[in-house]
Amino acid sequence: MQQTPLLIATLKKILKANNVTYKILADKLEMSESSIKRIFAEESLSLQRLEQICALINIDLSDLVQMMNRDKPRISELTEEQEKVAAADMRLLGVAFLVVNGWAFDNILTRYPINAADLVHYLLVLDKLRVIDLEPNNRIRLLISPNFSWRKNGPIQRALSQTVQKDFMEGDIESAGGQQQFVSGMLSAASRDEISKHLDRLSLLFNELKHQDQRLPLSQRTGFSMATTLRPWRDGLLESMIKKHENQ
Repeated sequence: MQQTPLLIATLKKILKANNVTYKILADKLEMSESSIKRIFAEESLSLQRLEQICALINIDLSDLVQMMNRDKPRISELTEEQEKVAAADMRLLGVAFLVVNGWAFDNILTRYPINAADLVHYLLVLDKLRVIDLEPNNRIRLLISPNFSWRKNGPIQRALSQTVQKDFMEGDIESAGGQQQFVSGMLSAASRDEISKHLDRLSLLFNELKHQDQRLPLSQRTGFSMATTLRPWRDGLLESMIKKHENQ
């Protein structure tokens, strides 16, 4: 969404909350009500006029911009094409993972082997993808919703399956501070659907808690990954296991 329509939409919301009608604005600004309606409809408010209206409702223009930023629609996933861009460069994907989890510019520079110029380059790519706004002094502002996730079976998930998920399963998960469970059995279609719903809820809970914990300093947070998988038995797996057992 372009900045001007969103800024004016935010201003309209504030005017309504303060019971300021177009007629009241017209009287205060010594204009006709039809002229006020027209400049709002055409979104042709000048900067001077915008400042005048802000003064009438006792806010600064900077306050209006901040309110607009809070009202910006936040994305819950990237498009297929955007994910292709990120998945084509694993270093970019690594930076994306960090900023999505609330890492600041200096934190990344201190912890990971990347120089400032390269980091700025990748952050500008993420800015172009509208994952973040890269603000002055390399301040990172997220533009994603709390339930943001990668596309199911999309370019990023496929890229991760070749790298991160392989590393995820290596070593002793429980001794590293994680938890692992594996269950197997035969289910009806209704039971399968019920479990699938709970897996979706668990993923949402993970994202909600991750978003909530971003308020905490990095020293109080540890990186975790969670893989939830429900899949049918592969054809021939049990036959192969039994056959091997019989031949032992």
